[in-house]
Amino acid sequence: MSAETKLPGHGFGPPAHLRVREDISEKLCLWLCQIAVVALIGFTVSEVVARGLFGFSFGVSDEIGGYLVVVITFLSLSVCETGDVYHRVDFLQARLPGWARAGSRLFFDLLCFLSGMILLWQTTRLVYNSWDIDEIAPTILGTPLWIPRLAMPLGSAAVSWALFKAMRRDVRWLRLELGGGARR
Repeated sequence: MSAETKLPGHGFGPPAHLRVREDISEKLCLWLCQIAVVALIGFTVSEVVARGLFGFSFGVSDEIGGYLVVVITFLSLSVCETGDVYHRVDFLQARLPGWARAGSRLFFDLLCFLSGMILLWQTTRLVYNSWDIDEIAPTILGTPLWIPRLAMPLGSAAVSWALFKAMRRDVRWLRLELGGGARR
């Protein structure tokens, strides 16, 4: 019998004892995303009420909303990876033997990890350059752009860490499938 499990809505994946557990980095990212979503809702509702009832616009809702969307996008990546909620090609994975499923997951996670590291490198350069030249948004707020851009390398680092943990899990899963691994 193969060591994979079929969970409702999650397709064929590693055994439950090999699931990646969230640590402080994912909990912090989730907490910050939740705050950003609440703030985004608050800004949107206040803008709608101000425009609808008073014919007035704050004029900064679009800018702040854009910054919050970037925060949510980048910081949610590690939470989604650890929660194993990304789309998978289950109709193909289901036809593979367990060792091939584990190997394909390891290969895919390795590619994503390498991409995450490149993204971390490039977004760190972007933030540093924004800070170095004192780049400021040409808006009413005049936000120093390194501040909202800081979420990009932080999110890239967090998802790279989550992918590193996933690759460790994938190696243990592959060993288990090949019969050489014990429940560690």
